[in-house]
Parts: sequence; structure tokens; C-alpha cells
Amino acid sequence: MLLPKDELYLNFNISKFSLCESLQPGGTIMSEARLQRLTKRINELESIVAVLTDSKQVLDAITNTAEDSIFIKDIHFRYTFINPAMERTLGLPASELIGKTPEELFGKEEAKIIASVDRPVFKGKIVNAKRTLKINGIERVFHTVQTPVLDSDGNVKAICGIVRDVTDLKRTEEALRESEEKLRSYNEELRVERQALHQKNIALQEVLSQIESGKEQLASQIKSNIDRVVMPIIKGLADKSSNETLGYITLLESSLKDVTSPFISHLESDYSCLTSRQIEICNMVRSGMSCKEISTSLNISVQTVLKQRTLIRKNLGISNKKINLASYLQSMS
Repeated sequence: MLLPKDELYLNFNISKFSLCESLQPGGTIMSEARLQRLTKRINELESIVAVLTDSKQVLDAITNTAEDSIFIKDIHFRYTFINPAMERTLGLPASELIGKTPEELFGKEEAKIIASVDRPVFKGKIVNAKRTLKINGIERVFHTVQTPVLDSDGNVKAICGIVRDVTDLKRTEEALRESEEKLRSYNEELRVERQALHQKNIALQEVLSQIESGKEQLASQIKSNIDRVVMPIIKGLADKSSNETLGYITLLESSLKDVTSPFISHLESDYSCLTSRQIEICNMVRSGMSCKEISTSLNISVQTVLKQRTLIRKNLGISNKKINLASYLQSMS
């Protein structure tokens, strides 16, 4: 259905697109089918604009809030986009960075380092690398991931990069590596010292073994001399002595036998709570002397001897036990 020429007036105001066509007499009449196709196309464009607007808002939210630097360079190595994080890193606003090359911003030496990462990307490769650059006179370490941006024909028209400052992480890794090296060195020194100590311990054991063997030989020699020289004399004295002095001679004989025995040293080391008088009484009890004989020999009362025996049993840990004191002391030889 065609509208009269003087009444056809199309006015579409769809989002940001506005179509206003007024056909005057002598103009071209638009068919209803063409009008529908045009309306459909406008609706499609409106949808595309909405999607692009949403995408741009998402992209802006990501790039503006990202802590990593994000940039885009054209095929002439000029920055065409820089996010706020990169502004903060470089200490310059985007207005002073857009349109400039790395050489203009950082100098020739730093630009060579940057170009060594950029060139493979312009050849279509994705690069994941670390590089050290001087920014505002301070050496920093950056981890960068760069990818090519392709046109509709598949040709690289730009590169996009995400850069993270890993200087502190690098320092931490180096400090950790130094600590590990020091630890390995310390462990090696400790291993060498432990091995040397082990060797010294073996040598010490050999020396102690020789000393112990020498002590046993000396004790055996002393005992042999006592048995061969002294004991016959004491036996002769015992045969000629009265009952009053026989106890002393018996004690003397027992004491001489204990010269090479570890009994006294065991008491002194294992039972440091024993007094010298109690050790003396222990030796007499062990020799088989009665309380009366001990009291006479030490010139003390029998009650004192009994009291000391009670204290000795307590110090030896055998109080209130049915254990004979003389037998217990003899078992300690």
C-alpha cells in the first residue's frame, strides 16, 4: 500500500539513530516492504550498539581497576591505549604517553629491551617473558604477557600487553635462594663436623678402652701383690692375735680386698647422699661385722650404729623391705 506523496513523512527515533525522511511532491515513494527492511536493519544496529556499549563498559571496568599495567601498541610501536595502573607505574598521565614510542619514553637502551619482546608478537606469537627496565631511574623487574591483535584478514594490526611489577617477588626469591644456599653450606659444614666428631669419638672409645684395660691390669697386679705379700702377714697376725684385736685384723683384711673392688666408688657415685661415716659402716657391714663390733671399732654406741643402719637403708632405697643389708651390699661388688 502506497501513501500519498504529500502525506508520506517518516520519522524514526530509535536510540541514537534518527531517521527522518520527508517526501515532497515529485519525490520518491517508499514501499511498505522497503520500510520494514529498513526498520529491521535499524533494530539490528541498535542491538549491536547495545552489545558494544556493554562490552566497552566491562572492558573499562577491567582495565580501570586492574592492578597490572595494560597497554596496546600499533604497528609503529606507538602506545594507543594505557590503563590507569600503567599511568601509576610510569608516573605520567595517559595524555603524555599515548602516541609515543618506548624510545621516546624510556630511551634507546630500554627501548631495545622492550622491542626484543614486541617483535615476536608482531610476527603473530604470544610472548610470556620477564625483563628488567629502569623506570624513573629505578631498576624494576616486569613480567609481561603480550598477544597480537588481528584485523579481519588475519593480519597483526596491534599488540596488547599485560605487565606486572615483580621486583619485590624477585627480591624475595633471591633472598630465599641465598638462604637455601647458606642452609646447604651450613648442612655441609655440619656433616663434615659430624663426621669429624664421629672419628674423634671412635678414637676416644679406643683410648677409653685402653685405659679401662690398663686399669684392669693394674687392679689385677695390685690384687696379686696383696694376695702374695700382704695377706700371708695378716694371716700370721690373726693367728697370734687376741679376740679383742681379731676384729680389726678381719676388717683390715676385708679392706685390703676392697682396694681393687669398685664397691666404695659405686657407693660414692650412685648414692651421693651417703655420708663418709655411713660409707665406712657400709664397708664394715659388708665385711660381716656385727653392730657391737662396729661400735667398738668406731668408738660409738650400738644405738648410733643401729640409727646409721636405718639411714643407710633409707638412702639405698630398701627401707621397709625384707632385704638383708649385708647381702645387699655384697651384691654391689
